[in-house]
Amino acid sequence: MKTMENRAVRIVRLTGEDREKLLECAKLLFVCFEHAWNTMEEAEEDMLRILEAGPVLAAVEEELVVGFIGTRATYEPYGWELHPLAVEERSRKKGIGSLLIKEIEKEAVNRGAIVMYLGTDDEDGATSLSEGDLFIDTFQKIKNIKNKKNHPYEFYEKNGYQIVGVLPDVNGYGRPDIYMAKRLCEKLGGKSMNDVKAVKVFTAQDNLQAEMVLDTLKQNQIPAYKKDVDESGFMNIYAGNSMCGEEIYVAQKDEEKTMEILREMGLEPEKAPGEEE
Repeated sequence: MKTMENRAVRIVRLTGEDREKLLECAKLLFVCFEHAWNTMEEAEEDMLRILEAGPVLAAVEEELVVGFIGTRATYEPYGWELHPLAVEERSRKKGIGSLLIKEIEKEAVNRGAIVMYLGTDDEDGATSLSEGDLFIDTFQKIKNIKNKKNHPYEFYEKNGYQIVGVLPDVNGYGRPDIYMAKRLCEKLGGKSMNDVKAVKVFTAQDNLQAEMVLDTLKQNQIPAYKKDVDESGFMNIYAGNSMCGEEIYVAQKDEEKTMEILREMGLEPEKAPGEEE
């Protein structure tokens, strides 16, 4: 269970048996992306294709779906596309979208993902990228992007994504698709997390403490990553930070140095195998 602003929200993984919830997701698709489907039946058919392509998570409040997210391995197993993300209007700006992103990222990482990416269209002049010819000075225009009409690219930036490219005019002249991506797994010892033996060195009380530790390790040139104590990511209490704690992992070769740094910070690291109690 997740709680936010006195609202109890469950994050659940949908299957083909969840027909009512899948129908609610299809309704969200139809409402949130009104130009994408001509009929509700088309949205329902596409919802089944989304489920078939990869994991789908739904945010459920009082047994009603208030948002959902999907992903698929387009560059299996390392590159995953986030598509789609839909949250009902009354539930927006409540942290539900960010929570869904966090949980689907875990799903992808558990299946070998390194990168998550997405496309977010600008079809109504919502950003400065809709102005002029994007084939000219493309990357300078990306660097100087301005949000004119509450385009969601800034929401994704707050969740760790960055603009990595654009497709000019794919929705018509001056209507680009903006590509964004996020590395989910930092390299440890020159290799990806999936290829290196990682060890747990510390369990933070909350996300704030975890970020403080990660920042200190980064300053000491030690790659590290964190994950919730509850690996499932489901049924935790949510109040902005994990209530179960955050585990910090580093490459095994950095374990000894990391423990020294943690002690200098006044923190007690995890005991190494064979270490005296």
